[in-house]
Amino acid sequence: MNNAVLRILTLIVFVTINIFYLYAKPSKDVECLSFKVVDDFTRHPLSDVTCRVFTKDGKFYNYSISNTTGDLSIRINEGDSLEFSCLGYETLIFPAHLFSPKQINSITLTEKSIELREVIVKAPPIRERNDTISYNVKAFTKPGDIHLEDILKKLPGIRVSENGSISYQGKAINKFYIEGRDLLGSSYNQATKNMPIEAVTTVEVLENHQPIKMLKEKQFSDKAAINIRIDRGHKSHPFGELKIGLGEITSIWKNSLFLTQIMGNSQLLISGKMNNSGVDLSAETKEHIDITDLDAYEPILPSILSTSTLNEILPQNRYLHNKSYSTGANFLLGLSAESSLRFNLLYYQDRSNITRQSSNFYGGENTINLIETITKDIKDFTILPIIKYELNSKNTYISNELKLSFNKTSCLNSVNSNGVNLFERIDNKPIYIQNYFTSSFYLKNRIVQAKSLFRYFNRSENLYSNADTISFYDISEKFALKSVLNKTILSSLFYLWGNSLNITSEIYYRNTLYNYQENHSFNKLSIKISPNYLIAFGTDRSLSIILPIELFNINITDRHKTRLAFIPNINFRYQINDNWRVNVNALYNVDNNTLSFYSPYLLRTGYRTEYLPTNNIFFNSSNRISFSLAYRNLATMLFSNLSISYSDSKKGSFSNYNYTDSITQVSTIAGTNHYKTILINGSLDKSFIDVGFSLKSELNYSKTKYLVSQSNARFYNNSNIFSINFDLTYQKFKWFKVMLTTTGTLYWEKNNLYSSDPLKSIVVNSYIYFFPISNLSAKLKYQNFINEITTSKYKNCGIFDFNIGYKINKRWELEFSLSNILNTRSYSITQESGINIFNSSLPLRGREYLISTMWRF
Repeated sequence: MNNAVLRILTLIVFVTINIFYLYAKPSKDVECLSFKVVDDFTRHPLSDVTCRVFTKDGKFYNYSISNTTGDLSIRINEGDSLEFSCLGYETLIFPAHLFSPKQINSITLTEKSIELREVIVKAPPIRERNDTISYNVKAFTKPGDIHLEDILKKLPGIRVSENGSISYQGKAINKFYIEGRDLLGSSYNQATKNMPIEAVTTVEVLENHQPIKMLKEKQFSDKAAINIRIDRGHKSHPFGELKIGLGEITSIWKNSLFLTQIMGNSQLLISGKMNNSGVDLSAETKEHIDITDLDAYEPILPSILSTSTLNEILPQNRYLHNKSYSTGANFLLGLSAESSLRFNLLYYQDRSNITRQSSNFYGGENTINLIETITKDIKDFTILPIIKYELNSKNTYISNELKLSFNKTSCLNSVNSNGVNLFERIDNKPIYIQNYFTSSFYLKNRIVQAKSLFRYFNRSENLYSNADTISFYDISEKFALKSVLNKTILSSLFYLWGNSLNITSEIYYRNTLYNYQENHSFNKLSIKISPNYLIAFGTDRSLSIILPIELFNINITDRHKTRLAFIPNINFRYQINDNWRVNVNALYNVDNNTLSFYSPYLLRTGYRTEYLPTNNIFFNSSNRISFSLAYRNLATMLFSNLSISYSDSKKGSFSNYNYTDSITQVSTIAGTNHYKTILINGSLDKSFIDVGFSLKSELNYSKTKYLVSQSNARFYNNSNIFSINFDLTYQKFKWFKVMLTTTGTLYWEKNNLYSSDPLKSIVVNSYIYFFPISNLSAKLKYQNFINEITTSKYKNCGIFDFNIGYKINKRWELEFSLSNILNTRSYSITQESGINIFNSSLPLRGREYLISTMWRF
């Protein structure tokens, strides 16, 4: 990191901490009062009593709610007044100075009996009790909201990414429950994208959630979980919806089925979708990384052949021609109040077609221009059955998850590359079986945890290529890979000097056999000891010091290397008050660099790509420091988060690219390779329920410095990306709703050979809803993509959609949609990387209509 960047980062941290200090530090007048609220007649404690705080001027700014034992606490300033209220009781108002902060003050409420013609009770939008924040769904639901995801995107503090993953205050959730049960595991998109919103009463955020009951208050977790509460009327019977849509004289179809039943001891959820309208269904059954237990995560070994499609900002349904099918069948049986058996079956099948024109400039000593037109025809098939048993009691935890994954992908490419016509086919068949066992139990008053991950992985890859004029492009190659992995972990919890000491031992072993013409083996054995000392000082305030030592033993065919590494990790968490939280983390890590394939031979990995691997053993080391500051105020419904991180990785090798008119040669070379990254993220969420307005905003900046070795040029490149996003919703009136999402991006490259001017892009998604009568709704959607192709030269792509729906009754609904009304036919973008410039153009799907009918049951 250069000195200028270091000074800027230091200034940002300094200013942030000072601003935080000014706002977070309580003044001399701030005090905390504690109360016990009881019934005046029975003297029994009263729960759900609301204590509101008002300033001298009568402005409400804070509140608290009593728990089941009648206890509550509240922070006040000098001159404040307190109002105690509860449904069915007289409201009491007192000056705050009447109460003492040094004792538990007693409040007695007297029942009132008032005869009313009509009573309308409005629950507060957000409530907090202990570590649970409850969002009242009805307070956020407006006309036009259909599924659970529509509401989750509105809730302050919660964010839903493009792929459906959920985060709270900048961190991914660690569990997604329905009525306290983990039915879907990490494939919760099936519920968020399909569950009708009228079935949900409350969305709960479980802060600092420790999913293992016997580890609560013993092993701290800074992650949050989501729990969905179902309406009582929907628990008594199965519910869901069936939607069938046809268009263009039945040549376009889009159908879906959702069925669920939530009962006391069992839960069932079935989702199914099919379409040829370009909509991506892979996210419906996608497994998100389970951050509850990262020991259960082991990345799949990478492919040497690529079958990937495009990664565009433009939504896939605008350009992709497809036939997609997605199904999820999930069943959970509660064997007892503390144990369950879960079955999940995920299925995905897709046949898609896409055409792209591209102009690629590769810099270096010898510059190359590559102009290509590629038509991709991709077939993808995935099936993933899972069975899991879990016993989660206060004294014992046992969990075993068995999963089998079968995937088959075939990619057919018809290519015109600088005037040469050729055909390419890539087949990829990965299969694995995996079992993950984990348990926690008491041994002589000491908690012991045992974990074991086993995986057998098998992949075969084939490449076939044929050109009409050049025999060099006639290729037939076969690659195979088999791998056995086992990771065993044993840990025990001790208490030392009044704090917890967790000592973990881990044995990791992986044997991989690579086959291309002959077999070559890769063996890795690592043994790690990790003492973790947690110093806790107050609620949500802790210092964690982890001092692991790891021994690596790596063998690749006839090469061998052993290394001992010390990899410390320090994490500091501090809750300043009810609103402000700060977290600082610093770590050092060492691991080996596993390549895609090991072989002494030159490999053809594409019609114009050669890859020369190496059998050398390389290690990577990395330093990382991060700082985060989170703020939340439930009374004002304001959530914000700021995070800054810096990482410096030192790799033992780098990839060298040599571009020629006929071939791209890639090789792995031993040498120092630094990879440095600065990431800054800030977010602000604010809801104004009374005026029907909500705002979600996010700012991101990343700077990455990495080594480029290309066509006899070697240098470090600085890649910069700055983006800002606003999500605005306004719905004050029942008949009208406006939504606006805007994302602006700047990106630029800088190195010794080339410095680019910042290129800009703006993406605008705007929605206007009309509800002229109770059963009729209309939606006009406009998407606008503005990309700067060269300095001050822009390409604009604007797309209009229209949708109108009529609700015949509570069960039946009709819908008509017209997409791409203006029949926009192309999309263009320019991207830069190092000294390379890529221009691409996509033909878009034309104007299409769809008529749908929906049956809710």
